[in-house]
Amino acid sequence: MGKIKEKKKVEPPPPPEGGCHHYVERKLRYCKMLVKPGARFCGEHVSTTRSPCPYDPGHTCPSDPVGRDKHLSNCNSRPPDTKPHYLVTGVNLGDNRLLQSPSETIAKTTIGNISDENLLRIIKLVQSTYEKKVKSQIETKILEHEVLRTELCNDQYGPNVLKHHKQNSSLLGHLSNCSLMQNNSIFVEFGSGRGALSYWVGRALSSPSTCQMLLVDRASPRHKLDTRLQQDVSETTAKDDSGGVSVTRLRVDIADLHLGQALETIDEPITDGGMKNKVIGISKHLCGVATDLTLRCMIGTLPISRLGGFMIALCCHHRCVWSTYVGADFLLDQGFLPEDFSILTSISSWATCGFGRKNKDIVEDEHETLADDGDTVLHPNDRYARLDLNETAREELGRQTKRILDYGRVRYLETQTNFSVKLNYYIESDVTLENALLICIPKN
Repeated sequence: MGKIKEKKKVEPPPPPEGGCHHYVERKLRYCKMLVKPGARFCGEHVSTTRSPCPYDPGHTCPSDPVGRDKHLSNCNSRPPDTKPHYLVTGVNLGDNRLLQSPSETIAKTTIGNISDENLLRIIKLVQSTYEKKVKSQIETKILEHEVLRTELCNDQYGPNVLKHHKQNSSLLGHLSNCSLMQNNSIFVEFGSGRGALSYWVGRALSSPSTCQMLLVDRASPRHKLDTRLQQDVSETTAKDDSGGVSVTRLRVDIADLHLGQALETIDEPITDGGMKNKVIGISKHLCGVATDLTLRCMIGTLPISRLGGFMIALCCHHRCVWSTYVGADFLLDQGFLPEDFSILTSISSWATCGFGRKNKDIVEDEHETLADDGDTVLHPNDRYARLDLNETAREELGRQTKRILDYGRVRYLETQTNFSVKLNYYIESDVTLENALLICIPKN
């Protein structure tokens, strides 16, 4: 066996003039940050001992108390000293009135620690509830919108890009089909991420200058489309239109968003009849608990007279939480117990987890999280064989559970509003397994 060749140590070159003197061994170069006059190191490397910044772990701060306090007082990620008036802590969390005991005292049951009998009881309830209450309430309606027709025919795009264009095209088709693609409207995109759905809504509007976009997300992602939305829409707008769409982004958790007060942050035009524009909520793949928070936000913090309707593409039911889930009344009426909810959310993941199979044909949405909840580890295959629950049966149970949780939301909206509420499959399951759409619109 030959000798292992030792890596020759390279002496670093002289430090750059006016640049940081910290040499990055991994990259064999100096830090590229500039320094203050007379200083040798940039802010990141002025101290040899540093720790993640508590405001933003993406950068570091000095570990010593004096340097740490100085950094925190000037950190760009420091939260404002005063909260915006639309940030009302916990306003959309609900009152937990359906909890038989505080959430922390409800036993945390999992598929791994319940008995076969209890698991079969819940499965039978899922099957009977789905057949009697839910199955007939969902229809498949896959639509397209002309604004994305060119994109869908572009053979330069890979399958992942086309997947998102197909979904957005159908979502815009549903907005138009339900008369929600209206001028003189305020569109609020919840869980907006980069704002791709708002971008295409803006492109599809016939008079975008009469509309406003309010993008809500608790994070601040890179490569946002906010500026492009304003520029592209303005360039492609009709000649008789006066400009592009107005865009406002709010960095806030939906749990704390008072939408009525948030609308005061934007310059709302008044229609000829003296009325303010209607508010239309939209979202593509709003994860688990965020969907329930959004429903409470739309109908609880906004005057019902201003609600024009909303459309939410649903996903990540395994992330739902009993204390905030809006369909608890419906589940209790069907015989489910509060302690069954964690089992239901785990079963819902059976629809998308793939059970370890390598399925490269279906690449899920950036918001989607595949989860099997560790079932194959907690349960040997012989348990599922004993209970006659093969992979196909479990996937179907997962889909049924998802729709039951969605239908609980439908029932909640029907009791809280006089709107028409429905569920649709808006895209093929081979495009995305999370293909259910919740639509709430005024009757007639």
